[in-house]
Amino acid sequence: MTGNHKKNTMEVFLGGACGRTTWRQDIAIPILDREKVSYHNPQMGVGEWTVDDEKGEMLTKDEAEVLMFVVSRETRGVAAVAEAAYLIGADVPTALCLQFMEAGTVIEGKTLDQYEADDLNRGRVFLKSMAEKHGVPIFDTVDKCTEYAVELVRRQRGCLKLDDVRAIVDELECKNLAFNIEETRSGFLLWISTEEKCAYTDVDTVQHGRKWFIARELKKSEVIQTIFKAVMTWQEHEAREHFKYQGHRIFGPHFKVDELVALCQERKEKALKRS
Repeated sequence: MTGNHKKNTMEVFLGGACGRTTWRQDIAIPILDREKVSYHNPQMGVGEWTVDDEKGEMLTKDEAEVLMFVVSRETRGVAAVAEAAYLIGADVPTALCLQFMEAGTVIEGKTLDQYEADDLNRGRVFLKSMAEKHGVPIFDTVDKCTEYAVELVRRQRGCLKLDDVRAIVDELECKNLAFNIEETRSGFLLWISTEEKCAYTDVDTVQHGRKWFIARELKKSEVIQTIFKAVMTWQEHEAREHFKYQGHRIFGPHFKVDELVALCQERKEKALKRS
């Protein structure tokens, strides 16, 4: 179920322990509703989930602004541990609630012994290490984790979306240059392309420039400035390609660094000999 939809995509995906757990309905959803944050609740009845549901869940997670994972002591499930670790490693905005298992805990009518508790905690230790390495806060209660998810959503609301960058690019004009945009988890990649004769073969080909990173936090004017830098770099590249002395591209853009170092070393050695 998806709740409190104010936008085309929901803002928080409520991932983690399912089964008979009630943390979504009892704690997380009331907080999200109060803060007017949209969410997707993937929880189904016990035994209703099938492998066919996985594809839809993956798409929904990709569309979410923030992923919230609750790895509670109410479940033996390990899928959420692996998934949360992967997404944290991929720098996806994540709110994490992590609870460790204790021997004697009763889950689905079965009591955990020390061996099983230790085994389940190994995965949690790995997830904890991943979160700490990537600077992701770890909460031991669902309410604090949900409040952090709300904080992440508020940060995202002021950030650039793909449509925002495309709208800026659509208003740009510069000769016959095309501006290409690709979205990443942490921002956007922009590069210039155009069809022109290759400086080496004289054959018409599509030329692509280097990719420039555009952070989601940038303002419109900063995005335009970054694109202008991309254009200036493109023009400099073209000048280096076509500027020749005695038929040679003495400032060509494709010199290898090692070759330049060797040339500098050679000049240094010649200077030492002359002195």
